[in-house]
Amino acid sequence: MQAGVFKTKMTSNLAYEDIKFNVDLVDAAKKQIEFLHLVDKEGNLYEGNLVRQAIFRYEKFWLPLLNANNNDRRRVAAPLDICWIWHCHMLSPLSYARNCYTLFGKMLNHKIMVGKDRSEGLVFTEQLWKQMYPNAPFCNKDPMSFDIPSDYVSCLNYDLEAAVYRQKVFYYQVSLPHYTDNRFLENSIIRYKKFLHMKRSYPDSFIVPCFDIDLIWHTHLLNPLSYKSDTMLILGEHFGHDDSVNDRTEGSKLCRSMNETQIMWEELYK
Repeated sequence: MQAGVFKTKMTSNLAYEDIKFNVDLVDAAKKQIEFLHLVDKEGNLYEGNLVRQAIFRYEKFWLPLLNANNNDRRRVAAPLDICWIWHCHMLSPLSYARNCYTLFGKMLNHKIMVGKDRSEGLVFTEQLWKQMYPNAPFCNKDPMSFDIPSDYVSCLNYDLEAAVYRQKVFYYQVSLPHYTDNRFLENSIIRYKKFLHMKRSYPDSFIVPCFDIDLIWHTHLLNPLSYKSDTMLILGEHFGHDDSVNDRTEGSKLCRSMNETQIMWEELYK
């Protein structure tokens, strides 16, 4: 290893093989890709007024409804625009947790729903919505007639509009057919375990995942209660995820960190 590149390596009696998760990450990863396809197919959920409307609907309507109905016996499903904002919020786990605890005193859970489960969840949830918000549409079918109140100020201390825009290329990065292959995903989970073990070994380093690892990481993040408990057990902390570092030019933090990550990986797993 190159001297002086990294901070002190921590020793651990735990191996990456010992890492366990409370989520079926293979099944959830495939569901995430299916959901990302739905979002990408819409074509207008990455930037613009529809995104700003969705952020307002998410904060003012969805989160209070979710707080009142957030348990496994009542599987609620959000309209696509809101669900996408929720998705992007959870990719910043520390911000999501902080906002949930500030607003509701607890973290609101999520499980990825697609297909029949999502369709049935939407039917069920629309009835809950109509009871709580009889004058607000469940689906934003007419954005031109939807006005965000002029006095609206978000209580969420996270720039969701910027976060949504940053995710516009992620589906493209994981859309090839092998990303839904069970064997490929099982291997990606092993690599994600190695990634977490590397973070445990080099806690002060900024470690950059490859796309397959990032897919599993995102999938884990989209189960926020399990993600928090798992990473607390593995790393001793609620592990943050920063997707704002995306400048790949020569000499950038991301470029330097990618090179350092490769060296650390070879050191740990040679």
